[in-house]
Amino acid sequence: MQRYYPQQGRLSQLPAVSTRCHRLSRRDLREARSDSEAHFNAELARERAASGGGVYLVQRTGELVRMVFVAATSTSDPLRLEGLRALRDLVDRFGAVPDPDFPEARLLEQFQAQVGAALRPAFTAVDGTPANVMATACDVLSVWVASGVLSDPGDLRRVHQLMVTSLSRVRIGMKSEGVPLLYSEAACTLETLAVVKAWATIYVVAVNSKVENNDESLFELVEPELKLLSRYWFSLLRDYGLLSLPRDYDGQLPAEGGAFYSPDSAQAVRPIYLGCWATVLHAATLWLTDGGGFGGTEREKADCHRSVAQPATYGGFPLLPAILAKSTEDIIKDRIHLIFGICTECLSSKRGDEKLDNIEIVLKSLFQLFSADETKLLMSKNSQLVIELLNVLHRLLLTKNDIALHNLVARIVERAVSASLCDSGKSGDSGKSVDSDCTEQSTSEAMDNIEPGRSVVFAVLEIAICLLFRHVPGLSIYKSSGGHGNPSLIGSCSDSDSRSLIGSTVRLLSLAVNLCLESPSCADGCYGNVVPTVLHILTSVMAHYGQCVVPGQVHETLRVCVAQVTDILEQQLDSDRAERVTLSRSTLCSVIDYSERNRLDGISSTFILTRLLVKAHSIASNVHIMESSLDIFNDLWNNPDYISKIHLVRQLVLLFQSESLDISRYFIRGMAPAVIHHLQSVDCSAEFDPLEFPLLVECIKCAEIVVSKSIDDHKVSLISVLVPVLIAFLTPSSESRVRDYCLQRLMTIGPLYPQQFKVVMSAAPRLKGALESAIIAAKSKPQSPGQSILSNKSTRPSAQPSIKLKMDFTGFK
Repeated sequence: MQRYYPQQGRLSQLPAVSTRCHRLSRRDLREARSDSEAHFNAELARERAASGGGVYLVQRTGELVRMVFVAATSTSDPLRLEGLRALRDLVDRFGAVPDPDFPEARLLEQFQAQVGAALRPAFTAVDGTPANVMATACDVLSVWVASGVLSDPGDLRRVHQLMVTSLSRVRIGMKSEGVPLLYSEAACTLETLAVVKAWATIYVVAVNSKVENNDESLFELVEPELKLLSRYWFSLLRDYGLLSLPRDYDGQLPAEGGAFYSPDSAQAVRPIYLGCWATVLHAATLWLTDGGGFGGTEREKADCHRSVAQPATYGGFPLLPAILAKSTEDIIKDRIHLIFGICTECLSSKRGDEKLDNIEIVLKSLFQLFSADETKLLMSKNSQLVIELLNVLHRLLLTKNDIALHNLVARIVERAVSASLCDSGKSGDSGKSVDSDCTEQSTSEAMDNIEPGRSVVFAVLEIAICLLFRHVPGLSIYKSSGGHGNPSLIGSCSDSDSRSLIGSTVRLLSLAVNLCLESPSCADGCYGNVVPTVLHILTSVMAHYGQCVVPGQVHETLRVCVAQVTDILEQQLDSDRAERVTLSRSTLCSVIDYSERNRLDGISSTFILTRLLVKAHSIASNVHIMESSLDIFNDLWNNPDYISKIHLVRQLVLLFQSESLDISRYFIRGMAPAVIHHLQSVDCSAEFDPLEFPLLVECIKCAEIVVSKSIDDHKVSLISVLVPVLIAFLTPSSESRVRDYCLQRLMTIGPLYPQQFKVVMSAAPRLKGALESAIIAAKSKPQSPGQSILSNKSTRPSAQPSIKLKMDFTGFK
């Protein structure tokens, strides 16, 4: 074919189809290689182009769309195939790019008609579209829907209609026996699996959109097809499970083949299944747990019984073999085992070349699978499955360095351990038949002996310690020697992903203790083996995060560690009470030691000690712990920083309110005089520092608690100290906020201790006169209704209603 160029006065030969295909597949890569950021950022490209920086792909989006449209609608199949692939790349690269003129819209929204027109011929020409072209078109269509460019329900319906066309094409093939195949069996399998995978991708997007954005428009379009799609998905997973077996088991494969392949094409279709099983696994798990898969098993089986006269087949092979011969419980168990087995096989692959995207999908599927009560029930009956999964996840942690995967692993382990803790009473409530004796025996066998490969507790500890050592460098014994540490895995204290991961890992350590306590025979030695190890690890983590990144704020991970330590120490085991007291004292001594060695700053130390002293048992008699703790509090009080003082007084409030009288009285005797002395030393007429007023408020609260905790004989003496301090701030020279707050506290203390208050006022007429003057000044001062200091309803005359009612409703409640 030739083309005439009038300006040049000559004929030009058009490139051959193969040349055009090659240029189409390489053009975008060649042009984007030099400056990829500007090529896919409209704002940056516009700025650089204005300064003479050249032309970028994002500015030629219209030309790119026109190019791939011409190629995708060509009469040449190779060119159509390359055009569809280029369209997929175009959607991948520019799908999330915002329109520079309309930031709330996407750049590709203006090209929806061209994209739809480029895809439509592949779906409408049922008999003329080759299998590979149809498979690529389905892949492009699913990526187009997943990109989020389509937001209008009308656009979604048009795309959905194309997908329904492809699904009906699969149905025709599935239900037609003896119909000659237009292409090879492998090509037909490629086409069918592409359609099934595309529907799986769209279903995952629909579920995520429904959950995250509360948008059900796409889900409502997919929902009517789920009954048939779920059968396709599980049939594909069953086929993949068989084909993924080692070659040594080829002789044991079904003689009739699978749902989507024949025995003759088994070797040829293995790569096809490898490219689509992960997405289908995710979709099947979502449908099983959240889409009614578990609850609709009875209804699904009834549908199969009604259609037993015309079973669904593919090339003469049954789609759901022997499903009618199984009970509902067996169907649920088989599906859980199928998903669990495929996930375990992927994570335990010895090849090490599994795609990172597939591993992430597998972990998400496992996390979703363990959210169902049916899965927890099944795993509680066989803890060896949980142990096997935990061992596989531990191996994954050792071989993968991605922190997102580590976060997923920690969340999965947490749910798996919860499944091990699932008891027979909960299972009976859910209406499932459970052999409680079998459950207790299996769980007990997996937890009695804390041995490698035989204990859930050991597997959980193995994973938790592995995560901590990889992300908390202070715990590793190789840090100082510079040997085996991996600096690239060390999470920064300010990294949110790292904080989330460490928090999840710390909770795993607490779950390991709960697992020990769940087994009676294991609980006897739990405090002697597991709990000291867990407490040592937790205190070490607290020491690592013991320096405040933000002044006055305790690190979030340290808060989680303290919460888990207090929960462990509060476990009620009467037989181990003496051991619990020893562990409490050891933990406190470790914290005091870390503080003395400056591994914990004053704010973190007082925070930890306050929580442990309030929650610990029988430690007040230990003089060393109490004196050392008081020294740490005094050292922080002597710090001139107002932020540190405010934090300290807040901790003192908790200690003064402790249920243990020995602890509260000890710290009141040790710290209350310093707090009162600070109140008395404040200059009432001076201008307050921005942080000095909050400190004054906290000190007044602390002093009020001292009054409330004292015996009646001492209340008069304490009030005679506190009231003059508060009245001293009522002078006109004091700041208004200080004066108003102190007057408010005086109006609260008076009704609480009326007799003692009268004694103090009668003994000091000057104080009484100052208080009365302050009250009169506060009443005369204009106040908004929400800011009134003296909020006494009896002093306010009630407004007379404009309409007098015949019935009195004042006593109505």
